[in-house]
Amino acid sequence: MRVTLKRKRKRADPKTSIAYHAKDMIQKILVDRLGNEALAWYGLELPAIHGPLPSVLSVLTIEKREVDSVYRLADGTILDVEFQSDSMRQKDLERFLRYATILGTHYHTAVTMVVVHLRAHSAAAGLDLGAVVLRLNPVFLAERDGQAAFKRLEAKVGHPDTWESGDYLDLAFLPFMRDPTRTQKERALWAAQVAEQLPEPINRYATAMIIGLTRTFVDPWVLIGLPEN
Repeated sequence: MRVTLKRKRKRADPKTSIAYHAKDMIQKILVDRLGNEALAWYGLELPAIHGPLPSVLSVLTIEKREVDSVYRLADGTILDVEFQSDSMRQKDLERFLRYATILGTHYHTAVTMVVVHLRAHSAAAGLDLGAVVLRLNPVFLAERDGQAAFKRLEAKVGHPDTWESGDYLDLAFLPFMRDPTRTQKERALWAAQVAEQLPEPINRYATAMIIGLTRTFVDPWVLIGLPEN
């Protein structure tokens, strides 16, 4: 008997979670537009991304509010990219362990799990339960130099031909980088306004990504209604 694999979706709380629809936009940017440049931006040395895979694989009902993306790599192994907006808790580590186990046993191959932390400066890099061990590859956006990224992007505004793949990710994640001179909201508003000026279709993808990631501290309708320069 075949088991139907489903994900149970819950209504996202805008005060505590990332917009669910941002998953599709992030995946499209990572795979269709940026591909392996995104891995380099994260600081990861992995085989090339071969293509996306379905993220609904459990025989159990999975309740999840964060975005995630699953990819097949060129060497046949699996890459799971998870976004963590809150502090890492024991239950998060156990959840990631379940995902890695499900993916590994379903595809019968090794799984690399990357956790992109939107706010934390440090977090557990895994979970050791004796016979079962989880190893994570953390990426801390709050440790990135937001001031340097802002200056670099500001110099490229109005010159879309000078933009490179890493610049789009700098722009999308700018609100979460380290910058004591500007608030998160100020950086999000500026990034959304710049994203609107980018060429089609990357402007739509980047804007949707910024809106989805920053909805905990910026009203999405404010970002959507921003006028262009």
